[in-house]
Amino acid sequence: MLGVNLTGAYLSAHHAVPHLLAAGGGAVVTVSSVQAFVAQRDVAAYAVSKSGLVALTRSIALDFADRGVRANTVCPGSVDTPMLRWAADLFRGDASVEETVARWGATHPLGRVAPPAEVAEVIAFLASDRSSFVTGSEYRVDGGLLAVNPASL
Repeated sequence: MLGVNLTGAYLSAHHAVPHLLAAGGGAVVTVSSVQAFVAQRDVAAYAVSKSGLVALTRSIALDFADRGVRANTVCPGSVDTPMLRWAADLFRGDASVEETVARWGATHPLGRVAPPAEVAEVIAFLASDRSSFVTGSEYRVDGGLLAVNPASL
């Protein structure tokens, strides 16, 4: 988990940044998770890897801002991916995968999981010149998930 999520991102940025510098600047966008900010049981390696991505991205932003390289991270909530459906199958109990995905979506104030395209829109914005004054930030694309105080439910 750490190798793919954190070391892989570090190595990708390590090799991409020199090319961005040679081009006069550019953007690095990593994909973290809401798990960088809150945890759940039995996913310590995942949560650590996603928290590490937030710190890595912030470090890239600071280290290279003066040379025109920006870095930001996107932190999605539940997104309808094969991995989410794999997990839904694992934890579904007597429910179907669809019912489990819908139940997980209901925990988000918007009442659903996101299609990948909604997260991709934010990534595309952060990679574009339209976000030229944005660096060192985390963007939660979580349907309001982290806006909820569980004690209020």
